[in-house]
Amino acid sequence: MSFGIFNQIIAETAVLAILGLLVATVLHGRIDWGWFAAAVAFFFVHKLVLFLGLIDGILPNLIGGRYNWEGKIAGTIFSLVFGSFSCATAGWNGG
Repeated sequence: MSFGIFNQIIAETAVLAILGLLVATVLHGRIDWGWFAAAVAFFFVHKLVLFLGLIDGILPNLIGGRYNWEGKIAGTIFSLVFGSFSCATAGWNGG
């Protein structure tokens, strides 16, 4: 894994966590810390999946160009799968 991209992902996740903690101090106890931790973890893993195409060629370059389409497709699939599992485990049935 490219150390520069990994550092960028860590920095972006840290900024998100710090901003979330600032909002939590303003809201005084109205934050569910489990959901907050899950959101930060999801952000971190989503960024890792998104940039897998740029990191050491883990994803094959099937679509030409320099826009990392493979990473975007993998990130979208990850988001949909994660969302479907979280809805299923939370008991939401869509109706």
